[in-house]
Amino acid sequence: MVLEVRNHDMQINGVTDYKQYSTPWNTSKTSCGGTMQQEGCVITAFTNILNYKGKALKPDSVLGTLKPKGQDCPFAWASADATYGISSVRKDGVFNTIRQDLFNAVVKQRKAVLVHTQPHSFVVYGFKG
Repeated sequence: MVLEVRNHDMQINGVTDYKQYSTPWNTSKTSCGGTMQQEGCVITAFTNILNYKGKALKPDSVLGTLKPKGQDCPFAWASADATYGISSVRKDGVFNTIRQDLFNAVVKQRKAVLVHTQPHSFVVYGFKG
């Protein structure tokens, strides 16, 4: 059950939770030709993870770094990790096969988790309930 959905940039555990439709980056174009507002959820969610890991960045700066390398769209996960010096653990599968891992990461280990579901991406920071 989702108890709260926040539709604006805000602080969660001291980390800004950016949205793809926020200014000034919402009109910036990705390599695929659309705007960040239209197709920038992966870049924005990745930026939120970077900030959670202590890097003070905004989505427009991440786009500006990845786009010239062609890593923004389609999003190049391994290259983006290497560019920012982080290590991601990837779990693929349907919800029923990964839900225990997701629960453990978010609730037990208190990690921020980037969830990518076609066609959207978002970050889970915690659980209330």
